[in-house]
Amino acid sequence: MAKTKVPGLQKATGEQGFPVLDPGMYEVTVCDPPKWKETNAGDGDMFNIQLSIVDGPKQGENGKDPNGRLVFHSIFIPHPEHPSYDACIEMGLNRLKALCNVAEVEIGSGGSFDEDDFVESNFMVRIGIEKVDKNDEASEKRNIVKKVLPKN
Repeated sequence: MAKTKVPGLQKATGEQGFPVLDPGMYEVTVCDPPKWKETNAGDGDMFNIQLSIVDGPKQGENGKDPNGRLVFHSIFIPHPEHPSYDACIEMGLNRLKALCNVAEVEIGSGGSFDEDDFVESNFMVRIGIEKVDKNDEASEKRNIVKKVLPKN
């Protein structure tokens, strides 16, 4: 069997996934239409949107450019039977409305909008870091969109 040479393989860390982005403000654009997906528990829907970084702070000690990196933003909209429906619905709807506003997506009668209208919209996000499992001190970390803001 032939051997394959892969430069840099010996120095690789073996870490899977992408390193988290530094917390801060980033300019993003929407890559594809957002998708709705029912939660695994069946008690609500997630509005998932994929964002591509257009501009942001250089990363880490080496000052790596974050442009082109992807960030995923999800908004939870509970079903009426969700045990915390009253608390969650207001937060979810406010987050979705803020996203529509910064992306300049028109909200029609009855709260309708076209997911395709998000594509190529450009705005700012404040990115933070959270643990995947908040109860596990050694848990992996991931980025989270803390806030969406209009581009100045």
